[in-house]
Amino acid sequence: MKFWKSITITALALLFIIGSQADARKLPVGAYIKSAKIEILSGDLERYQNAIILLDSLFLNYGPHAEGIFWMGQIEVDYIDRAPSPAEKKPHVERFQLFTDSLHFCCDKENKDVKKKYKKDCDEFIEKSDSIAVKYWREFYNSAVEQMKTITSLNEDISNEVDTAIIERFKNDIQLNVDSAATNFELCLILDSAKEETYAGLGLLFEKAGDYEKAIEWRDKGLPYTSDKATALIQIAYSYINMGDYKSPIPYMKEYIDLRPEDTLTMSNLVICYNNNQMYDSAYAINQRILTVAPDNFDALKSLGLYFGQISRDANDSAAFYAENPTEKEIWSELKNQGIDSAITYFEKALESNPDDAMVNELFGTYTYIKGDFEKSSRAFKKLAELKPSVPDFWTSLGDCYIQLKNFEDATSAYEKTVELTPDNKAVWEQLVDLYSELGRTADKAAAEKKVKSL
Repeated sequence: MKFWKSITITALALLFIIGSQADARKLPVGAYIKSAKIEILSGDLERYQNAIILLDSLFLNYGPHAEGIFWMGQIEVDYIDRAPSPAEKKPHVERFQLFTDSLHFCCDKENKDVKKKYKKDCDEFIEKSDSIAVKYWREFYNSAVEQMKTITSLNEDISNEVDTAIIERFKNDIQLNVDSAATNFELCLILDSAKEETYAGLGLLFEKAGDYEKAIEWRDKGLPYTSDKATALIQIAYSYINMGDYKSPIPYMKEYIDLRPEDTLTMSNLVICYNNNQMYDSAYAINQRILTVAPDNFDALKSLGLYFGQISRDANDSAAFYAENPTEKEIWSELKNQGIDSAITYFEKALESNPDDAMVNELFGTYTYIKGDFEKSSRAFKKLAELKPSVPDFWTSLGDCYIQLKNFEDATSAYEKTVELTPDNKAVWEQLVDLYSELGRTADKAAAEKKVKSL
């Protein structure tokens, strides 16, 4: 080994001497390669600079050379293996990949600028370099995955810890693992920028870290490479929602439901996004699309009822504004009635799917009362009184329905429940005076009249 080292040093000295002369003579190609290999195979990192000088001189004098490029890559392999952290490996991984790419370019059959004899054993060198890249990609990826598992475990530890000092230590450990995992994933990208697993991993990593902006950034970058675009799109959308942003996810959710047209849950969430941005007509269109897939979808039916209810309220305001203009007032009044009719239709259908929804029952009861359908209105308020018996207004509304239906016995019972809950409700006591008189309940009438006078 010492003999070969002395030869290499002599060769280097000679190279510097002749390199300074105008008509410097070149060493044979084999001399550069053999001398560089001796330095590399020594395993002594201090001698690698000699190998680099030799190979650089080879390229300078003879141009691209497959074996020379391969050995430049092998130098970086040794540096990668000996670097203690992902961050310290990174510059060597970058150079290794640069040499691997250069090797492919040099060996390309279409590349006529490289002499054929300098492409000797190209297939062997490419196979070795590519297999090394694959090996490293797998190692870096698996390391990142293990670090994400550690992050999950640390987050669980935090959730069970009350000591603030320990929690802070866990948080620091999490950040160290996030930084290291991110670098490992970036090393994967250097080696192969088209693997969807890397982008998905970075997205999941930053999602675990609560950094939704970076999660979105990496998942967005990975869209051209993913084999499951729908999943990537919806992950991006929900990352925006986790940030409290209901506008940015809309285009991602729209594209997603075009790919997954049966996913009514995501369509319902898109409706929520539209409503949060006051894009009510767009929400209406998606709700109609939901009903083509699931005609009994409660959320869509309820949402459409609310949509037409708002139309009726807006039209009612306009009718009041044009009170002195009979033509305009009639137009808006008709639109109000159409809105109420449509709201009733959708709310009634929604109650068939979920008869115990308090909001829908209340709105359905109110709108049917306005339209004079007291039978349906009474059923809604009766259900509300069962669901929330401590709310006096529901008993009052139920009593009002029974009055319209001339069902005085049930009206009396409903109003009695109202004054049981709100004893000082003078208007209901007055109603009870009339009802007790109608029913011939003299003593109850007298007691009710006394109560009215006291209020």
